[in-house]
Amino acid sequence: MGGPSKEEKQIQAQYRLIEALRASEERFRAIVEQSPISIQVFDREGRCLMVNEAWERLWGVPRKVLENYRLFEDEQLRDAGILDQVRRAFAGESIEIDTHAYDPGRNRGGSRRKMWLRARIYPLTGPDGTPDRVVVMHEDVTDQIERQQRERELHDLFEAAFEQSNDAIFIHDLEGRMMRANNRALEMFGIRKEDLPKLRVPDLHPASVHKEIRQRFEQFLAEGRIRFETLWKRADGSEFPGEVSATIITVAGQKLGMGLVRDLSKIRETERRFRLLFELIPDAVGVHRDGIWQMANPAAVEVFGAESEADLIGTPVIERVHPEDRAKVMERIRLQVEEGRAAPLIEERLLRLDGSVFWGEVQARPIEEDDGRSVLVVMRDITARKQAEQRLAESERRLRQVMEAIPLATVITRIADGKLLFSNRAGYELSGLDPDQAAATPAHEIYVHPEDRERMIAMLRERGEVNGFEAEMQKPDGTRFWALIHARRF
Repeated sequence: MGGPSKEEKQIQAQYRLIEALRASEERFRAIVEQSPISIQVFDREGRCLMVNEAWERLWGVPRKVLENYRLFEDEQLRDAGILDQVRRAFAGESIEIDTHAYDPGRNRGGSRRKMWLRARIYPLTGPDGTPDRVVVMHEDVTDQIERQQRERELHDLFEAAFEQSNDAIFIHDLEGRMMRANNRALEMFGIRKEDLPKLRVPDLHPASVHKEIRQRFEQFLAEGRIRFETLWKRADGSEFPGEVSATIITVAGQKLGMGLVRDLSKIRETERRFRLLFELIPDAVGVHRDGIWQMANPAAVEVFGAESEADLIGTPVIERVHPEDRAKVMERIRLQVEEGRAAPLIEERLLRLDGSVFWGEVQARPIEEDDGRSVLVVMRDITARKQAEQRLAESERRLRQVMEAIPLATVITRIADGKLLFSNRAGYELSGLDPDQAAATPAHEIYVHPEDRERMIAMLRERGEVNGFEAEMQKPDGTRFWALIHARRF
């Protein structure tokens, strides 16, 4: 038998080529399917020929949604200018597409939010040696882009806070060399921006506190944060009090110190003026916290019989209150401290340091401070007034006893409207009115002829007193009687 003919050999060669192509295609599909990278294959018409599982995971949609998808009709790719690059790939060029945004939900029915992608496009040549397909490989960089966006937002936020802060902010290395300062710092210290790198931490302080600053800086490095008050120095040599709050921060892997400086000059001046006013107020003024005296002005020192403010500072407030009034005072303090309510003006008995008692008129108000709530107390010694009131009350009591003992009717009425202000027993008996009736009955209603009272009042206003004025009067039961009146205006 002879060997295969030439035609048979050609047919066999074609079969082998077809089998090789089929095997190559299957290997290609297997590689694509098993790749962890999202891959799509498109023909020249923009139809999707295949995708792998990584693509489905990336886009969150099944492959079947691509049945009617046409690459060259994708508006998002067109608007981003990517379709022109795809056409270059079909012309045989390998393309890398820069980071761009894509919303799967707009035209693929995906449920994912907008993604940020990078892509590579490779051409595949057909039997004739010209590209007839392209392979698109996607890389999801959404997390990276969003992280960068958050970092930019945080950076912008930091920059805004840094530059707009009312406090001076300095950033320095852990050797104390200045690296950066905000505009408020340059203004507060009178420093030129170009001079900042020449400065170290001690240069911001007068020589008188350099030893303290070295110790504080060592403490800062050891503990990582610090807060204290000290003296600061401006570029012109002038000094001012200030508070610094510093912490160690990490920027791009480098540890740096960041300090916020607050100028306390105005606060100290306000405190000085307050202290001056505090000491000049004639009333006794004190401040207590947690029931312990913290401040007392000279008037308070005097009213409590102390030699100096030190005799009161640190002692319980309640010790200066009479035992019988302490429960009332403790409740007032509770309302001020726990509820922040002002205590109204009251009179209470207080104790001097020697134990003697005096009457005080006291008003208190809570004051809010950075580290808690204190109570401001204003006191006035009213012992003399209370004694005068007691003497007056005793005098009135004795006068009433004398007037009650007088056998003649004695009354006090108001000139303007005749209202009864006082009557002794003889007065009630003469008028026939009981105390309630007398209080409700104007004086002119007792006169038979009211004009008689008007004439008497006119004489009283003219002379200051009237003696022997006769007038006819009547009782509630109609009984009439004549009265001889002696009156004096006071």
